Amino acid sequence: FTIDPAFLPQNGNINRLVFSGTGTYRWPLMDINIYSSFEIRDQATFINEHNDLVITLRGDLVKDEEASFQHGFGSDNRLIFAGTGEQRIIGDFSGTNRVKILKVDNSQGLTIEGTTEVETALELAAGRIRTTDENILRLLNTAVISGSSFTRYIEGPLQKEGTGPFTFPVGTAERMARIAI
Repeated sequence: FTIDPAFLPQNGNINRLVFSGTGTYRWPLMDINIYSSFEIRDQATFINEHNDLVITLRGDLVKDEEASFQHGFGSDNRLIFAGTGEQRIIGDFSGTNRVKILKVDNSQGLTIEGTTEVETALELAAGRIRTTDENILRLLNTAVISGSSFTRYIEGPLQKEGTGPFTFPVGTAERMARIAI
């Protein structure tokens, strides 16, 4: 079903957003500012059918294994992590569940717990993204990275699809070292 904007706060501010069960939830053309977690549980499907939708999170993004996250059909849909404590992406956000544009604007950083694919852009405004060999951040063929610095980088492995030149802003907890191919 389509979520009726009349039932949402006019400013788009929501404390916690949870979709559960087996339904398909179509989001209206309205930016979302979530002060806690955004959870897609059970076999629920979240669909954004618009371009330029901004989802700003101050908590975690959680998706159960059988749930579905469709970030949108346009290339300008942004998922922004802007909390004041460490945030997490929990679940598989790859394939049809991938993120269009991922922005990290949190000095405490973001931890990936699962696989997260980014289709268009990774924007590093503040903080590091923590990954492991099992919890991968993957940039698809046309994805670009902006904003990397010695305080904004990927702490752990980063995968990039494609054959063109690319600079990986990766490092450890102590330091960043760019690797170019």
